[in-house]
Parts: sequence; structure tokens; C-alpha cells
Amino acid sequence: MATQQMRPGTPNHSTQRAKRWSRAVPTSLANPLHVAISRDPFSAMHVMGVQGLVNATTIETLATAFASIEDHGALHLDVTNASVEHSDVLRALESLVEMLERRGVRLRVVGFDPHHPAI
Repeated sequence: MATQQMRPGTPNHSTQRAKRWSRAVPTSLANPLHVAISRDPFSAMHVMGVQGLVNATTIETLATAFASIEDHGALHLDVTNASVEHSDVLRALESLVEMLERRGVRLRVVGFDPHHPAI
């Protein structure tokens, strides 16, 4: 019995694409912080990208964004293009992460510089 190979785009091949949504969380113009969130409907994983300065004012933007993550979900947090103003803000970010963990959210954080003076 010969096996027929399926090629992408043929009627028998699944060509369904993952639908994604994204949104930006607004911040004040004086302290710009950009947060974008995408969610893959085929998994519980959210991807959040953060760009700009995280300080005592803009940490609330992250708190708002973190609140939109479902309990017992998963979050990939990319802070490669963000900077933390000082150690107090870093501790506030740590508290936000702990709140996510208490809600059962699995978290992966990328982009922190271990040589940052606040760490």
C-alpha cells in the first residue's frame, strides 16, 4: 500500500492558523512604557512584551496588564527592551510576580540583565 504525502495547501492538509489578539496598555506621556500582550488560543500561554522605563509610576501599567492574565495560565514575559529605575521598583515587580504565582500562573521571564545595579 503506497502512502500519499500531504503538501501544505492541499485540501486534506490542515491550514488553520492560530488566531491571536493583542492590545497595548496605555501609560502617561511623561513616563512612556509600552506593553503588548498576545495570546495563542490553542494554548494557555500569553506573551507580554515590555518596552521603556519601569518606575514607581509605570509599575501600575504592569499591574493592570498582569491582572488580565487568567488564573492557572502561563505567561512569557519579555523585558529585554525595558529598564528598571531602581531597586524599589524591582521589589515592586517581584511582588507582582508573586501575585501571579499565587494565582497559579506559570511564568517565564526573559531579558533581565543580571549586572543591572538594581539587582
